[in-house]
Amino acid sequence: MALIDSTRISGAYQRRARWSRSGWFASLTVLLVTFSLTGTAGPAQAGQVGTAGTIGSARSAPVEPALLDQLTEQGEATFWVVLDQQADLSTAATVEGWEARGSQVYDTLTTTAEQSQAGLAALLSDRAVEFQSFWIVNAIQVTGDQALVDELAARPEVGEILADRTYQIPQPSPALAPPSVQAVEWGVDRIGAPQVWDTFDVRGEGIVVGLTDTGAFFNHPALVEQYRGNNGDGTFDHNYNWHDPSSVCGSPSLTPCDNNGHGTHVTGTMVGDDGGTNQVGVAPAAKWVVAKGCETTNCSTGALLSSGQFMLAPTDLAGENPRTDLRPHIVNNSWGAGNDTDPWYRGIVESWVAAGIFPQFANGNTQGSAPCASAGNPGNLPESYAAGAFDINNNIGAFSNRGPSAFDGIIKPNINAPGVAVRSSWNNGSYQVISGTSMASPHVAGAVALIWSAVPELAGNVEATRDLLDQTAIDVENLTCGGTPENNNVWGQGRLDVFAAVSQARGIENDPAIEVSPDSLSAEQPAGQVTEQPLTISNVGEGSLDWSVGEAEPTSGGGDPARTVPADVPDSGELDRDYQQVPAADVILDGGFEGGSPNPFWDEGSTNFGSPLCTVALCGAGGGTGPHSGTWWAWFGGIDAAETAFVRQQVTLEPGVAELRFWLEIPSASGTGQDFLTVSVDDTEVFSVTDADAASFSTYTEVTVDVSDFADGGTHTLSFDSSGFGGGTTNFFVDDVLLDVQAPAGPCDTLSDVPWLGVSPDSGSAGAGESSEVTVSFDSSGLEPGEFAALLCVASNDPVTPLVQV
Repeated sequence: MALIDSTRISGAYQRRARWSRSGWFASLTVLLVTFSLTGTAGPAQAGQVGTAGTIGSARSAPVEPALLDQLTEQGEATFWVVLDQQADLSTAATVEGWEARGSQVYDTLTTTAEQSQAGLAALLSDRAVEFQSFWIVNAIQVTGDQALVDELAARPEVGEILADRTYQIPQPSPALAPPSVQAVEWGVDRIGAPQVWDTFDVRGEGIVVGLTDTGAFFNHPALVEQYRGNNGDGTFDHNYNWHDPSSVCGSPSLTPCDNNGHGTHVTGTMVGDDGGTNQVGVAPAAKWVVAKGCETTNCSTGALLSSGQFMLAPTDLAGENPRTDLRPHIVNNSWGAGNDTDPWYRGIVESWVAAGIFPQFANGNTQGSAPCASAGNPGNLPESYAAGAFDINNNIGAFSNRGPSAFDGIIKPNINAPGVAVRSSWNNGSYQVISGTSMASPHVAGAVALIWSAVPELAGNVEATRDLLDQTAIDVENLTCGGTPENNNVWGQGRLDVFAAVSQARGIENDPAIEVSPDSLSAEQPAGQVTEQPLTISNVGEGSLDWSVGEAEPTSGGGDPARTVPADVPDSGELDRDYQQVPAADVILDGGFEGGSPNPFWDEGSTNFGSPLCTVALCGAGGGTGPHSGTWWAWFGGIDAAETAFVRQQVTLEPGVAELRFWLEIPSASGTGQDFLTVSVDDTEVFSVTDADAASFSTYTEVTVDVSDFADGGTHTLSFDSSGFGGGTTNFFVDDVLLDVQAPAGPCDTLSDVPWLGVSPDSGSAGAGESSEVTVSFDSSGLEPGEFAALLCVASNDPVTPLVQV
């Protein structure tokens, strides 16, 4: 047995059900990880519990008929002996301290299991029977024959005996990537995570998220810095951070792996950030740990239960020396089954909640359109917090399972989060776009990490956190499956809004709030005169307001801010963007060509092939890498004959700084110097290479081109064109095209001394309900007759309106 640890104040769920599987039998055979548009379990029919036929005792625990059938056919089988006694965790919420609370929960569970399982363990050991004990649900996994089943069923401490199962998980369906928002993935932006980062300077610091999934590619560029096993010096310690109960990644399994990709994707949505343009995660400063509860495309009962134990009491790589103080604060579970009342995982969820761990689940997927009453188990448990999925247009995902739950008809999902066309990290070091409630759930897990990081006193208080998420969600009315406009079985409490949640938890109503009046000042006076006018800065909030006033040059024509760009823009490939004040937004649709061919976003053509868009399965790899990421890429050339090809897309470039980036590989060259690849905007060439440049692009290399001259607010044609004339074969590979447009900087980003304008005082503070008077002076000395304009930039610690322009 092992030991664990935890703190905080839950108190929400103190009922603990015995691990019974009435209604489990048909349902577990279709348990699915819910991470794609296709392949989800439908509602299962309740099975029946029978009794062993050869038992003559007056009292015999029920035995699942499926197990009896297996024994008849095979003579021996693996099965589960569930003990009748269950631990009482009702006092855990009163224990102070994270470590003490977790230890109390762990001690109670393990003591109950040790005492109630002692007789069975002795009997099985005497019989030299293979078995494994689980304390979190007080059950023993046993391999034996019919005689052993009969003997165990007759024992008074046995509650029931159940068949073992393996649960299948579907492969994800790729989706097209929507545009990122200021270099942040659309889903992360939609729930308000960047606002939390910027307003509260919180990114998940001090919080650990866990996941039970297919594993994780721990050294992915977007994940490695956040992995708790990273020692920060180039070395790693996987003890207490990685658990592989089925030894899929090695025997012993010493290093995290992900042989599916799903777990890596989920991890990225919670915490992913490569420090560059791949800001895929909600809480990028949180740490993560992982348990491989799903072996490959399946999840065994033993692996899922062992993973549940690990999350409550992480162990070293040998499965020993449990440390409850190292348990994660939040556990994401992007897997599930049909909408049944089987409480097989309920004991684990209740144990997590008792220990202060937030139990986050996907609500499940249905192939096609999800019907009412399809919410998946265990997400449909009252104790689980389950997420449905919506798309970039705020429409519910057709596949996203609906409520009500099979458990007493309660509302499910609890909330909705982005889950359609979500881009995140993948197990080959690249990024993938897929859909499912599996993608929605980690958005919520990351949101809880932000909340608990911003308000540490909430950490471990699962009930209060659920209430906070519910109260601040954006209501969406859909009564198709019942409920109310505010809480229904399609949207739950509504769309996740983590900025509102953190704001409410932080008590933003206690922050200062600035008002400046008047909003403009003007004076008409003769030369050589000084006039003064008052400017009032008021604090209509609660906290103390600190303010300062600066001067800025006027805006350019039409009242729009002048474009702040260095006089000397660096050459292509050397563009320095540190001066830019506003993050860039990618305007390319499907820059990775994952929409295939014909592509819905790119015009395409090829003399010999019809289209340059390829997959390895369709075209081979041409002696090179194939795609830089994903499945599709653009392959120009590829034939020892005359060949022309193109891909083109219409793009709108708002005024500002525009930067085109793409990855280029030339794995083979004809050597003629006559094969070209050109990139143009509106027939103006902005980049070109020939086969003679192959040595510089022997592997994928990122190309950067400044196209700011075209950023005029109009629509332009971006075109990649190739031409070859035979005499050898040249392959130009292009993938992952981005066109970032940097919005112009505002005039207040660069303060300057306006000689005819004066401000006194230029800084100060105002308590709640107080105002400060500022004297603004206009000095016409030395000025020629005419009109002059400038801005006063009033900056403050108002978290909502930090800058006011007058």
